[in-house]
Amino acid sequence: MLLFLLFFNFIFLSDITSPCGSFNCEPYSNNVAIAYEVEPSPPLSFYQYTDRYPGQQKRGSILKSYLESIATEAVNNLINRTDPAYRNFFTLTSSLNSDKSTLLRAQIVAGDCKDASGNNVNGPVAEKDTYFVQDGKLIRRVEQKVCQNGVVQSEKNLDVVIPLVYEFRATIRTGQTLCQTHWNQLVTELKTLLENTNSTVAGEIWHFKNFSKN
Repeated sequence: MLLFLLFFNFIFLSDITSPCGSFNCEPYSNNVAIAYEVEPSPPLSFYQYTDRYPGQQKRGSILKSYLESIATEAVNNLINRTDPAYRNFFTLTSSLNSDKSTLLRAQIVAGDCKDASGNNVNGPVAEKDTYFVQDGKLIRRVEQKVCQNGVVQSEKNLDVVIPLVYEFRATIRTGQTLCQTHWNQLVTELKTLLENTNSTVAGEIWHFKNFSKN
Protein backbone atom coordinates (compact mmCIF):
# COMPACT_ATOMS: atom_id res chain seq x y z
CA MET A 1 0.00 0.00 0.00
CA LEU A 2 3.00 2.30 -0.36
CA LEU A 3 1.37 3.52 -3.56
CA PHE A 4 -1.64 4.76 -1.64
CA LEU A 5 0.27 6.32 1.23
CA LEU A 6 2.72 8.09 -1.01
CA PHE A 7 -0.36 9.42 -2.72
CA PHE A 8 -1.85 10.70 0.52
CA ASN A 9 1.47 12.05 1.80
CA PHE A 10 1.53 14.40 -1.14
CA ILE A 11 -2.14 15.30 -0.78
CA PHE A 12 -1.86 16.33 2.86
CA LEU A 13 1.72 17.57 3.03
CA SER A 14 1.88 19.41 -0.29
CA ASP A 15 -0.25 21.85 -2.24
CA ILE A 16 -2.83 20.09 -4.37
CA THR A 17 -2.07 20.92 -7.98
CA SER A 18 -4.05 18.10 -9.63
CA PRO A 19 -6.32 15.17 -8.68
CA CYS A 20 -3.09 13.20 -8.05
CA GLY A 21 -1.46 15.86 -5.90
CA SER A 22 2.17 16.67 -6.63
CA PHE A 23 2.54 13.44 -8.62
CA ASN A 24 1.02 15.50 -11.45
CA CYS A 25 -0.31 12.39 -13.18
CA GLU A 26 -3.51 11.61 -15.02
CA PRO A 27 -6.25 9.90 -12.99
CA TYR A 28 -6.74 6.33 -14.16
CA SER A 29 -9.20 4.29 -12.09
CA ASN A 30 -9.88 2.98 -8.61
CA ASN A 31 -11.11 -0.33 -10.08
CA VAL A 32 -8.37 -2.23 -11.86
CA ALA A 33 -7.60 -5.78 -12.99
CA ILE A 34 -3.94 -6.78 -13.15
CA ALA A 35 -3.06 -9.91 -15.12
CA TYR A 36 0.13 -11.94 -15.23
CA GLU A 37 1.35 -14.76 -17.44
CA VAL A 38 3.14 -17.14 -15.10
CA GLU A 39 5.41 -20.14 -15.55
CA PRO A 40 4.20 -21.95 -12.42
CA SER A 41 6.09 -23.91 -9.81
CA PRO A 42 4.34 -26.79 -7.97
CA PRO A 43 2.83 -24.52 -5.27
CA LEU A 44 0.82 -22.73 -7.98
CA SER A 45 -0.91 -25.99 -8.90
CA PHE A 46 -3.06 -28.58 -7.16
CA TYR A 47 -3.54 -32.35 -7.19
CA GLN A 48 -6.24 -33.96 -5.10
CA TYR A 49 -4.60 -37.35 -4.49
CA THR A 50 -2.15 -38.27 -1.75
CA ASP A 51 0.75 -38.82 -4.15
CA ARG A 52 0.83 -35.10 -4.93
CA TYR A 53 4.22 -33.44 -5.34
CA PRO A 54 5.68 -31.66 -2.27
CA GLY A 55 4.34 -28.13 -2.11
CA GLN A 56 1.30 -28.72 -4.32
CA GLN A 57 -2.09 -27.62 -3.03
CA LYS A 58 -4.65 -30.31 -2.14
CA ARG A 59 -7.67 -28.87 -3.96
CA GLY A 60 -8.56 -26.17 -6.43
CA SER A 61 -10.35 -24.19 -3.71
CA ILE A 62 -7.21 -24.26 -1.56
CA LEU A 63 -5.12 -23.11 -4.53
CA LYS A 64 -7.53 -20.21 -5.11
CA SER A 65 -7.26 -19.17 -1.46
CA TYR A 66 -3.48 -19.41 -1.66
CA LEU A 67 -3.34 -17.23 -4.77
CA GLU A 68 -5.62 -14.67 -3.13
CA SER A 69 -3.42 -14.68 -0.04
CA ILE A 70 -0.47 -13.64 -2.21
CA ALA A 71 -2.38 -10.51 -3.28
CA THR A 72 -3.27 -9.80 0.34
CA GLU A 73 0.37 -10.17 1.32
CA ALA A 74 1.41 -7.73 -1.42
CA VAL A 75 -1.00 -5.13 -0.06
CA ASN A 76 0.07 -5.75 3.55
CA ASN A 77 3.76 -5.50 2.71
CA LEU A 78 3.22 -2.06 1.23
CA ILE A 79 1.06 -0.98 4.17
CA ASN A 80 3.71 -2.05 6.67
CA ARG A 81 6.29 0.25 5.06
CA THR A 82 4.20 3.37 5.54
CA ASP A 83 3.07 5.81 8.21
CA PRO A 84 0.01 4.41 10.03
CA ALA A 85 -1.50 7.91 10.21
CA TYR A 86 -2.64 7.72 6.58
CA ARG A 87 -4.18 4.25 6.53
CA ASN A 88 -7.72 5.32 7.40
CA PHE A 89 -8.12 7.43 4.27
CA PHE A 90 -8.70 4.51 1.92
CA THR A 91 -9.73 0.88 1.64
CA LEU A 92 -8.49 -1.66 -0.88
CA THR A 93 -10.03 -5.03 -1.64
CA SER A 94 -8.55 -7.73 -3.85
CA SER A 95 -9.79 -10.95 -5.40
CA LEU A 96 -8.71 -13.54 -7.94
CA ASN A 97 -10.85 -13.68 -11.08
CA SER A 98 -11.28 -17.46 -11.32
CA ASP A 99 -12.96 -17.30 -14.72
CA LYS A 100 -9.96 -15.57 -16.29
CA SER A 101 -7.28 -17.37 -14.26
CA THR A 102 -6.08 -20.96 -14.53
CA LEU A 103 -6.28 -23.06 -11.38
CA LEU A 104 -3.88 -25.68 -12.65
CA ARG A 105 -4.49 -29.33 -11.83
CA ALA A 106 -1.19 -31.10 -12.40
CA GLN A 107 -0.34 -34.78 -11.93
CA ILE A 108 3.43 -34.70 -11.48
CA VAL A 109 5.20 -37.90 -12.55
CA ALA A 110 8.99 -38.15 -12.50
CA GLY A 111 9.11 -40.58 -15.42
CA ASP A 112 12.62 -41.88 -14.74
CA CYS A 113 14.22 -44.38 -17.08
CA LYS A 114 15.65 -46.30 -14.13
CA ASP A 115 13.68 -47.87 -11.32
CA ALA A 116 14.29 -47.40 -7.60
CA SER A 117 16.94 -50.14 -7.68
CA GLY A 118 18.81 -48.50 -10.54
CA ASN A 119 17.68 -51.00 -13.16
CA ASN A 120 16.94 -49.90 -16.70
CA VAL A 121 13.28 -49.43 -17.58
CA ASN A 122 11.80 -50.42 -20.93
CA GLY A 123 8.50 -49.01 -22.14
CA PRO A 124 6.25 -46.11 -21.12
CA VAL A 125 7.17 -44.33 -17.90
CA ALA A 126 4.81 -41.32 -18.02
CA GLU A 127 1.54 -40.65 -19.80
CA LYS A 128 0.58 -37.73 -22.01
CA ASP A 129 -0.65 -34.65 -20.11
CA THR A 130 1.27 -35.51 -16.97
CA TYR A 131 3.80 -33.02 -15.66
CA PHE A 132 7.33 -33.00 -14.34
CA VAL A 133 9.46 -30.39 -12.58
CA GLN A 134 12.46 -28.86 -14.28
CA ASP A 135 14.44 -26.00 -12.72
CA GLY A 136 11.59 -25.57 -10.27
CA LYS A 137 8.95 -25.04 -12.99
CA LEU A 138 6.19 -27.33 -14.24
CA ILE A 139 6.60 -28.86 -17.70
CA ARG A 140 3.73 -30.68 -19.44
CA ARG A 141 4.19 -33.82 -21.52
CA VAL A 142 2.35 -33.55 -24.81
CA GLU A 143 3.03 -37.19 -25.64
CA GLN A 144 3.79 -40.35 -23.72
CA LYS A 145 7.37 -40.70 -22.47
CA VAL A 146 8.97 -44.00 -23.45
CA CYS A 147 12.30 -45.45 -22.30
CA GLN A 148 14.42 -48.19 -23.87
CA ASN A 149 17.27 -49.83 -21.96
CA GLY A 150 17.29 -46.99 -19.45
CA VAL A 151 17.44 -44.25 -22.09
CA VAL A 152 14.67 -41.94 -23.28
CA GLN A 153 13.39 -43.27 -26.60
CA SER A 154 10.71 -40.66 -27.21
CA GLU A 155 9.24 -37.68 -25.41
CA LYS A 156 7.77 -34.30 -26.24
CA ASN A 157 7.20 -31.57 -23.68
CA LEU A 158 5.81 -28.06 -23.48
CA ASP A 159 6.52 -25.18 -21.11
CA VAL A 160 3.51 -24.28 -19.00
CA VAL A 161 2.24 -20.70 -18.91
CA ILE A 162 -0.93 -19.82 -17.01
CA PRO A 163 -2.89 -16.56 -16.65
CA LEU A 164 -3.53 -15.16 -13.18
CA VAL A 165 -5.89 -12.18 -13.07
CA TYR A 166 -6.33 -10.13 -9.90
CA GLU A 167 -9.01 -7.47 -9.43
CA PHE A 168 -8.58 -4.53 -7.05
CA ARG A 169 -11.09 -1.93 -5.85
CA ALA A 170 -9.89 1.18 -4.03
CA THR A 171 -12.15 3.54 -2.09
CA ILE A 172 -10.59 6.89 -1.19
CA ARG A 173 -12.41 9.06 1.35
CA THR A 174 -11.14 12.30 -0.18
CA GLY A 175 -12.50 11.36 -3.61
CA GLN A 176 -9.31 11.14 -5.65
CA THR A 177 -8.64 8.61 -8.39
CA LEU A 178 -5.44 6.59 -8.54
CA CYS A 179 -3.05 6.92 -11.48
CA GLN A 180 -1.20 4.20 -13.37
CA THR A 181 1.91 5.32 -11.49
CA HIS A 182 0.34 4.23 -8.22
CA TRP A 183 -0.89 0.90 -9.54
CA ASN A 184 2.58 0.16 -10.90
CA GLN A 185 3.88 -0.19 -7.36
CA LEU A 186 1.31 -2.87 -6.58
CA VAL A 187 2.06 -4.62 -9.89
CA THR A 188 5.74 -4.82 -8.94
CA GLU A 189 5.12 -6.03 -5.38
CA LEU A 190 2.70 -8.73 -6.47
CA LYS A 191 5.07 -9.88 -9.23
CA THR A 192 7.85 -10.24 -6.65
CA LEU A 193 5.70 -12.39 -4.38
CA LEU A 194 4.59 -14.63 -7.24
CA GLU A 195 8.22 -15.16 -8.19
CA ASN A 196 9.07 -15.92 -4.55
CA THR A 197 7.14 -19.18 -5.06
CA ASN A 198 9.91 -20.19 -7.52
CA SER A 199 7.57 -19.34 -10.39
CA THR A 200 8.43 -16.91 -13.18
CA VAL A 201 6.28 -14.06 -14.46
CA ALA A 202 6.80 -14.59 -18.18
CA GLY A 203 6.73 -12.06 -20.98
CA GLU A 204 4.75 -8.86 -20.73
CA ILE A 205 2.52 -8.14 -17.78
CA TRP A 206 -0.99 -7.30 -18.94
CA HIS A 207 -1.29 -3.87 -17.33
CA PHE A 208 -4.29 -1.96 -16.13
CA LYS A 209 -7.29 -3.75 -17.58
CA ASN A 210 -10.19 -1.78 -16.12
CA PHE A 211 -13.21 -3.88 -15.27
CA SER A 212 -15.21 -0.88 -14.04
CA LYS A 213 -14.32 2.74 -14.45
CA ASN A 214 -15.20 5.15 -11.66
